[in-house]
Amino acid sequence: MCIDDMIRNIEEDVAEAQAQAQGESGEIKVAHYLFLMTFNLIGNLVLSRDLVNPRSKDGHEFYVAMNNVMKWAGTPNVAEFLTFLKWLDPQGIMRNMVQEMGQTIRIVEKFVKERTEEWKPGRKKTNDSLDALLEHEGDEKDGPDVISDQNRLIIILVNTMP
Repeated sequence: MCIDDMIRNIEEDVAEAQAQAQGESGEIKVAHYLFLMTFNLIGNLVLSRDLVNPRSKDGHEFYVAMNNVMKWAGTPNVAEFLTFLKWLDPQGIMRNMVQEMGQTIRIVEKFVKERTEEWKPGRKKTNDSLDALLEHEGDEKDGPDVISDQNRLIIILVNTMP
């Protein structure tokens, strides 16, 4: 289903790009669609729903933020080699990574919040990861009695990362 949606979105965008280019070959970024398709596939496993529409503002923002997080994570950091510069963050890697990761967290938090508001004990279960987190009841010996919203968000965020 996710692959079919991705192909349909690519076809629609190619047709739109060609119409705008007045018959010339339009260009699209296939990586954008592959990334969002993968994210939606994982979202279906974890939250039982597509999370991002490729044409939505959130989809584009999430794609850009995650690309930037990956870019900053792969950039060699001088402060890791010269530890006395760590507090200074001369390349701005940590500052930029925190900003982009914050944007990513806000987008995923919106998805989790929507689903959490829909969740009620006794409703038809989807048997996904979020249902398991919402139903969790601990004995406070090995962990908390219930999982906090913040911890639930972190677990879902880690599980939805492509």
